[in-house]
Amino acid sequence: MLYVGGEFHDGGGFASADYLVACDLTTGQARPTVTTAAISGPVYALTADSNGVLYAGGGFTNLENLPAADNVAYLAGGTWHAMGSGSPLCDCAVSTFVRSLTAIGTDIYVGTDSTNVAGIAQADNVARGTARTGARWAPTPAGTDGWFPPATSIDAADELRLEALRRRQLPERRRQSRGRLHRGLRRQRLEHRRIQRVGRRAAPRGGRRADGLRSARSRARSAKPLRGWQLHERRRRRASQPHRLQPTPTPTTTPASPNISALRLSRTTFRAAPSGGPFRAARVAIGTIVSFTLDKPGSVRFTIDRAASGRKVKSRCVKPSAKNRGKPRCDRWLAVKGSFTVTGRKGVNKIELRGRIGGKTLKPGRYRLNAKGIGPAASSSPTKRTAFKIVR
Repeated sequence: MLYVGGEFHDGGGFASADYLVACDLTTGQARPTVTTAAISGPVYALTADSNGVLYAGGGFTNLENLPAADNVAYLAGGTWHAMGSGSPLCDCAVSTFVRSLTAIGTDIYVGTDSTNVAGIAQADNVARGTARTGARWAPTPAGTDGWFPPATSIDAADELRLEALRRRQLPERRRQSRGRLHRGLRRQRLEHRRIQRVGRRAAPRGGRRADGLRSARSRARSAKPLRGWQLHERRRRRASQPHRLQPTPTPTTTPASPNISALRLSRTTFRAAPSGGPFRAARVAIGTIVSFTLDKPGSVRFTIDRAASGRKVKSRCVKPSAKNRGKPRCDRWLAVKGSFTVTGRKGVNKIELRGRIGGKTLKPGRYRLNAKGIGPAASSSPTKRTAFKIVR
């Protein structure tokens, strides 16, 4: 069986074969992989472990109506299963899209923009998972907190990429080697001149001392620097040494970040929730409904700024002080610690903003919500902003 994932719709002519389709290599027939509802977002990575279990990763949510089957899931026995939960941002294990997957035995390694995968502080951007005895997650052996950069991608061609990087650095290393050679020749010439100066002052005429040894002047004549043709021959021999070459891996294209065309709040003044996460499905009791429109499926990162008083000095809003108290008033926007990421589908998306971020409740005051679409290649779309107010 061949599985094909990507950013397509109606694979093989089936309405439920969006983003992922299975093909029987014997009969040549295509069929969907889901039974209840089509996959909600693109599939960026596929892999299979030694038991033949298929793993899919991408930017989808609630695969087969499973609340925890977001961004990564596995197919076993013809049924899709979630890969656990524990993320502080959702009911799933991986809170944002998965870039790549690879399998070693029955373990899979996931490259993603998510931090604290399954609630594990050391599992940032790369984590190891398995479906042998239920979905279990663990950090990679080298995975100290923050060790892997946000744009981490893993696959079988990593060694080739490292070798290609070494080849790109090779000309720089050759330049440094030539610089060391020239510095060595310069030191040799200076030593030659020093010996000549000493020989002129101390050596007797005739080149031989009374004890029969060669004078310093005679030694200086034999200690001549390399000629031009000798330098050329040395460089030619070094350049002719064979270098180990590896095939250059084929570059892979990654989808661009989604653009946000609208960002609105159902109410701009509301109370903050005393507990819970920063957002949840659109059901308002405390908080407000945030609606945003995407031109393609992807992830959106939200941050919040707090308004503080300031004084306008030379077209800048700065902190008030005794020196600038006579200047016009203005608003300074200070970033509130924390953020959260939401995986959205193409079109209108809605979530509830509960007035909490970073595990803390926002204090009464004026704020603004910032939304930015993020892509797999660490790209981002222009930031959209809207203001709101928290009351008691």
